[in-house]
Amino acid sequence: FLWPDDPETKLRAALAGRLTSITRVMRALAILEGGDSTALSQVTAPSLAGDDLSTQLDLLGNAEARHPSLRRRHTEQLALIVEVDRLVTTAVWLINDARDWATAPNEEIQRQLLAIALECSRLADALRAGQPPTDAPPPGFEAGHHEAGEAPGLGPTLDDMRLALHRTREALGFLDPDRPELAPGLDHPSRTPLLTPAFSLKNTEAVTLALKAGVGIELSYLVMHALSWGALVTAGVSAVLVSQTSIGAIV
Repeated sequence: FLWPDDPETKLRAALAGRLTSITRVMRALAILEGGDSTALSQVTAPSLAGDDLSTQLDLLGNAEARHPSLRRRHTEQLALIVEVDRLVTTAVWLINDARDWATAPNEEIQRQLLAIALECSRLADALRAGQPPTDAPPPGFEAGHHEAGEAPGLGPTLDDMRLALHRTREALGFLDPDRPELAPGLDHPSRTPLLTPAFSLKNTEAVTLALKAGVGIELSYLVMHALSWGALVTAGVSAVLVSQTSIGAIV
């Protein structure tokens, strides 16, 4: 009712985009491990400012306000956001640290990097399709043994990425269409009366928003009439804008 686009769809698209950027980084690092030192110049590190953690959490809050049934998945979606953010941060560290790696080819590390890249790609496709991943983790995705002469900290870092991807895959369970969903009538009303589905005391977010906006408008018009100052009519519009969590924070 307040958003032109579904914030849940935008959240899934944003997370899929971040996983895709990680895929490109891991493939470039695999090419580097294959002996091609020019691979890093052809890939850009994921952004830590454009699609940062606070943006994802804001989209999650808007999605839960629009679809109250999503609050039942809050823990899973929060875990999904945090794990993807952890993967992005790790990918940024890897691509910045890779310039100091040894240039000698290392097939074992290359295999691990490609397996992580493939898993990121599959999870991104699942998010875009709105379906749980159908493929199992790729062969070679299990924890690899640490190679002698590898970059310091690289082995444990790749292990941490594998664990984060395991948790990400588990968090995508809410996308399963066969999973029992106890959606409240607020999301799927049995009829469409004059009042919108948001008109319910159970929808505390919408009620709070309406109360803040209503009180703000009343106070604005009270001051306008008390001062006989017609130009203050715009204060009512400002009160409505500021009362909304997504728009008011920007204003």
